[in-house]
Amino acid sequence: MNIRTFEHSDIESLPFFFIIGRARSGTTMLRMFFDAHPEVCIPIESPVILHLYQKYGKQKEWTTGNLTGFYNDLLKIKDFEKWEIDRENLKSGLLGFNGRLSFQSLIKYIYLNYQSIFLKTDIKLIGDKNPVYSVNINEIFKIFPEAKYIHLTRDYRDHILSMVKTGLLTPVVLFLAYRWKLSAKSLLRMKRKHPGSFYTIRYEDVVSDPGRYIKEMCSFLCIRYVPQVLEYAQTSESKYREQIEAKLEAHHKKVFEPVSTDRINVWKSEMNDKDVRTADLIVGKYAELSGYTRKYNRFDLLLYLKLLPAIIREHLSYSLKVVTGWIPYKVKMQIRKYLPAIAYAISKAGK
Repeated sequence: MNIRTFEHSDIESLPFFFIIGRARSGTTMLRMFFDAHPEVCIPIESPVILHLYQKYGKQKEWTTGNLTGFYNDLLKIKDFEKWEIDRENLKSGLLGFNGRLSFQSLIKYIYLNYQSIFLKTDIKLIGDKNPVYSVNINEIFKIFPEAKYIHLTRDYRDHILSMVKTGLLTPVVLFLAYRWKLSAKSLLRMKRKHPGSFYTIRYEDVVSDPGRYIKEMCSFLCIRYVPQVLEYAQTSESKYREQIEAKLEAHHKKVFEPVSTDRINVWKSEMNDKDVRTADLIVGKYAELSGYTRKYNRFDLLLYLKLLPAIIREHLSYSLKVVTGWIPYKVKMQIRKYLPAIAYAISKAGK
């Protein structure tokens, strides 16, 4: 499809969906299933939406000047360079959108420029997969309230083990368990408010019967089920596999292996008891609310008191992030501009 032939109204009407879930929970596998679908456009993960929204989310009137800035800022976003896109076509296409247009439509246009290695026919759905959105679901929903959301969850202990083994974020079990809990808590709250917008599925269920659950997801997203998507790994064995692998992080390479249940409940044999106790304590009732059973479900006061300083630190860190997220972009830029002078004044006052 030549995406540059899309009219503004066509782009506006194209539905959008998100795959939401913590890292190491099978979200990349799910993205590959949908990337293999001939009617779905879903690029490699890059936090394009949140980064651009900070500066351009409220923009309604677009000129050559701010569209050029929009394009230049897009190129700076982490992992966007991995997208297979004709950048000159993208730039010229964006600059053709002078006038009144929504931020959401520009995002859709960028995504439609993504060139998948899988054959596409008539794009009927655009998708986005970014684990970072699992703790930013309120912001994402505010930007795309009409979108549909597939929430993929995984046993928090297997998730923690995988995060530690792959060296993502931190090896601190308390931190990883706290982030898993935050994600589960915010998503449960959002699903209660908008039950029709969310489809929640466990990683353990998907890998046990992928055909059944991909079919359910396609029904939820109002697209036809294509059984061939289950064979994306075999399709990728072609000359294009090297092209895909070169753009994936090392911890995503296993996405080309056959879907397997081998990594279910590995925590039972590979996680030490201290870490299990910590994870169960921090996650608390959100384990059961997400479909998992704690090994230690009685409140351990001594362990809690021992962990309390770290718990407070993580809570304050997250709260600060939420508060600063409310600060308008222009205000942030002014604060950044005057930070050196503020720091200098404080240092002088301390002498």
